[in-house]
Amino acid sequence: MCLFSSTIFAQSSQATFEVATVKPVSLVARDGKSSIPDNPGGCSGIPQMNSNRLAIPNASVYNLMLLAYGMNCFLARSANLVSGVPEWARSERFDIQAVIPANSAMYSVEQLRNGNAPTLQRMLQALLADRFKLALRRETKEMSVYLLTTAKGGPKLATSREEDRPALVTTRRTDPNGNVSSILVVRKSSMATLVEILPSILRRPVLDRTGLDGEVNFDVVFAREDRPDETGASLFTALQEQVGLKLEAAKAPVEVLIIAHVERPSEN
Repeated sequence: MCLFSSTIFAQSSQATFEVATVKPVSLVARDGKSSIPDNPGGCSGIPQMNSNRLAIPNASVYNLMLLAYGMNCFLARSANLVSGVPEWARSERFDIQAVIPANSAMYSVEQLRNGNAPTLQRMLQALLADRFKLALRRETKEMSVYLLTTAKGGPKLATSREEDRPALVTTRRTDPNGNVSSILVVRKSSMATLVEILPSILRRPVLDRTGLDGEVNFDVVFAREDRPDETGASLFTALQEQVGLKLEAAKAPVEVLIIAHVERPSEN
């Protein structure tokens, strides 16, 4: 079953699902080849919703943990914010189907992915504890981060339109002279969403300190430091010159998760 609504519900009183199933996803297709891309620990498991049914298809336990505890996947991977995860919990995948109790408060899929759906996150935490016997602890440690701020002269961002489709991707382009560069395409996205993807490029946590609200559109053309074939300004320079945003190095407390115990799921 494929679910596409953007609304998720969570109950305000009892933080457990009414019904939940956990089904392992076969790693081998009929032709004998892997049916899942070879990216253990990748950012899979995109939540979907239909009425009061939550589905998280093709999700690793690692990704379910990140959703449940409000941690961004790109950030967790690049900054190693989760320790003690066994290899199977990163590579093996599961389809999650859950019924959320009636008369529940509403959350959006974006809120869940951004860690702003506390009651629904507690439901996922209860599911992980019950079916995967997950036990963990949270710690805070000071880490090197980047602060996203507005540059001198202010931001140069276009307000998104109602008809715009959300997008937040990096891709590559080649100009007429054969020069290769990366381009960050932002459409109908907030600063809070932007700092989700920047760690995948910068390999360091990024915290939003712009104070900017609302959804915006912009493009940034830059050269990635990890791609020697690319030419142009660094992302730091490009953000400042092209859209009036600035990245500043700093130290800040960052939450980390330490896994004490986790098991493959019990039978439904």
